[in-house]
Amino acid sequence: AVTWTEITDLTNVVTSRLAIVGEIALALASAGVFYRSADGGVTFTAVAFDTDALGAVGDFVIRDGDILVATTKGLARSVDGGVSFVLEVEASSTFTDPLFNETPRIAETSDRIMLSADELHLSTDGGNTWGEAPKLIDATPFAVAATRDYLFASTLDGKLHASSGSSSWFEIDSQGYMMRDFASNKDTHYFLLRASGPDSVAYFADGEVVSLKDGDNEFGYVERPADNYTTTFGELHVHDGVLLLGSESISGTNGAPTPYGRGLYRSTDGGAHWEAANEGIASVGVDPYSYEKVYPAIVELHSFGDQLFVSLGDGTVMRSSDAGATWSDATTGLDGFDPQAPNGTDLFGSTGSTLLSASTQASLLFGFDAESGSWHSVPGVGLPAHFHLSAIMGHGGVFFASVRSAEDEVGGVYFSLDGGTSWQNLGLGYSMRTIGLKDDALFAGTDGDGLWSLDLGPCESK
Repeated sequence: AVTWTEITDLTNVVTSRLAIVGEIALALASAGVFYRSADGGVTFTAVAFDTDALGAVGDFVIRDGDILVATTKGLARSVDGGVSFVLEVEASSTFTDPLFNETPRIAETSDRIMLSADELHLSTDGGNTWGEAPKLIDATPFAVAATRDYLFASTLDGKLHASSGSSSWFEIDSQGYMMRDFASNKDTHYFLLRASGPDSVAYFADGEVVSLKDGDNEFGYVERPADNYTTTFGELHVHDGVLLLGSESISGTNGAPTPYGRGLYRSTDGGAHWEAANEGIASVGVDPYSYEKVYPAIVELHSFGDQLFVSLGDGTVMRSSDAGATWSDATTGLDGFDPQAPNGTDLFGSTGSTLLSASTQASLLFGFDAESGSWHSVPGVGLPAHFHLSAIMGHGGVFFASVRSAEDEVGGVYFSLDGGTSWQNLGLGYSMRTIGLKDDALFAGTDGDGLWSLDLGPCESK
């Protein structure tokens, strides 16, 4: 049996926080009073904490032997085990009620400390120096991705950011790479990183894949398909446990990209081994340098039930019922797209039994008929007259679309409850780059106006 011993010094004291490091133990009472132990928690005495000078205690951590306390006036530090404290980070305003909604908080990971005291502060050197935590205000997030633990955002300034919530962010050292695509397979998440942004052309080979497991804080490197060190990859997807990687171009003379690539590759073991996945996709010729077959650029991959769809750079849409092992044509009905112009299908979105396709360059929207295997035009009533979508996604029977501003029309985020036939504006009047979902929150990245979130709650169309 387990035997507990009552600490008589804390009898009738309601403690909200407890920490023990070596022989030093600290207990925070619900009234904001500190208790300190120098014998590993056997006995406690109240700490003489000057609340007039330092502010009322809200939270604390013990870091490298120092005690860091979040107070209503900022951050106080003790280097002598809680005997004395000095206010090091002073808040610009003082909280009036530290015991309710505005309690100062402090949290830590292995390499950073976050302090919430009137605003967010971030330290990456153990609390020695502090700066304002980045919030992605005035940034241009063009890609967002969600894992169980984090929300990631890649911005046009070449930075990759992560957040465990929706308001505070920290920057990840991505060695100059930006997130171009993202896919998940159960508890493992894959990121396609590119040195070139979405508005630039990739010269020389570009595109690396890294992985991150739930509960981990370090990325793992995924090997490229063999003999593809001249290839630029632009698409990453997981379908039924199979990881797929799509080629965008090949480095030609002086590194200039070609209008064709090496097609698709698939892996059934998380990228340890790759195989070509182009059976059924028509080759567009032979690479003059390697003498290997080349294929149209892979533009977009999307899963719809047990079917996998891919749009190609020549305007063709293909589908597969065996996770990309073989492909058949699925272009019928997409007559509005000009395959000779850069406005073919490059967006897919689905929810339930409805699949939509669209283009970032043309004001066209199509729905897929699974029985006939063909597409039909969808009205899109409520979208701007000359709409240009940047992303489309489905969730709980509802479609969401991010719209770029065009000419005199303001963009925004729109939603549809009837499979894309009619749309309503969600009220965010900015030119939109992307949308993403984490749990029940919708995130929208804008052209220079930051990242916004909307709590959807249980989302299901009726």
